[in-house]
Amino acid sequence: MIYSVPKPGGGFEYYEAAQEHYIGDDLPALRYSSVQSIGTPSYELGVPLPGGARHVGSGAIPKGLLAPMRKIRGGTLGSFSDGTTSYAWLGLAGLGMGLVGFFAWRAWK
Repeated sequence: MIYSVPKPGGGFEYYEAAQEHYIGDDLPALRYSSVQSIGTPSYELGVPLPGGARHVGSGAIPKGLLAPMRKIRGGTLGSFSDGTTSYAWLGLAGLGMGLVGFFAWRAWK
């Protein structure tokens, strides 16, 4: 069975797993890693890539079954609300912007 995994820059990586082909309605359920208020990003959808799958190439269009994009540093690329770590980064960014604004205001005054 061939699986296609989206690449961050576009295109797909192809993987092959020694598994029977699915027939009819016996496809595995899609796995949703983070459901947000407006839905789930398409790069997080797909059937799980089986263990032991080996890389067999890459291309511009998907082949076989679509698997979710590979994880990057604990979260999928572009996902900013996967956990509390993201909120910590958001808080630090807000604090940094507040400090820059404060010092700019003091220099102007």
